[in-house]
Amino acid sequence: MSQMERLVVVGVDQNYSHYGVYKPQITGKFPEVTSAPDIIMTQYSINNPGTYVRAYCSFNIPAIDIVAAIKADLEDITYSSHRNFNVNEEELALCRARIQAIPFGQNETSAISLQYLTHNNPCTVGEVFNLNFRQELRIVGDYTDFINSFSIAPIWIYADSPVNIQQILSHDHIYGEVRNEDDFRFTDLMAWFQGHLHIFRVRWRISDIIVMTVIGREAANPSRLLNGLLKNFKNSEELVTIVKKVNDNFDIWDSDRSISWYKYPAVKLQMLEVERKIRRFNFGSLPIFHFSSEIM
Repeated sequence: MSQMERLVVVGVDQNYSHYGVYKPQITGKFPEVTSAPDIIMTQYSINNPGTYVRAYCSFNIPAIDIVAAIKADLEDITYSSHRNFNVNEEELALCRARIQAIPFGQNETSAISLQYLTHNNPCTVGEVFNLNFRQELRIVGDYTDFINSFSIAPIWIYADSPVNIQQILSHDHIYGEVRNEDDFRFTDLMAWFQGHLHIFRVRWRISDIIVMTVIGREAANPSRLLNGLLKNFKNSEELVTIVKKVNDNFDIWDSDRSISWYKYPAVKLQMLEVERKIRRFNFGSLPIFHFSSEIM
């Protein structure tokens, strides 16, 4: 959940995945699922602006049903989440009007220079990329790491100058940790971009940052987002360790599948302990990642 009151729901199962952005019913609150007692929810406490995580899981309910229960009463804003996210709609309208008044840019050959556009017109780099995300502009050129490549808009922009990540991302919307020596090769970050969660990778040796998820087709990203969350944050490691015990317990149950695992005493006792730990677990807020301005 972000400080701009967006709730991202990600679900991943063997043959199922889901990504959606929703408007919370109650400000500063995650959904409480009461319709299915077998859905286990972690604790959370929202005290300050930030991005918080809550896990919903079950030993026997598939992800598709868990997701359905979470979003049952929520307003789906997946396809409008970019609006009013790090942009002022009135200022964006001025930028749009100025671009539309330029007498060229109708094809790749006559594409409008991004450098010209941002230096000589009332447009910021962030506004240009927001219009590209909305598929109102098509961006080509040498610096296109953060574009919506699916845009087929009739107005072409040529990215002829490097884009500093801090021109398109708010500093308090970037999350990550450097926790071991391997991280000095690269660090994966989770960040809000155009109203959606994405994974970015900083490659320290060459001082650049690349996108690891798909911009403009966010439905393709659930597995990448879940892996990014579980592998790159210290708080997640504890939950992963707890959940791993579930698989260990099911290995015990594999020796006797003639009865339900819930009726299998050795497994049931362990499962109840795992459930208790999950219910007490609290992710807290994701840590803001600070990096130097030379990262492009």
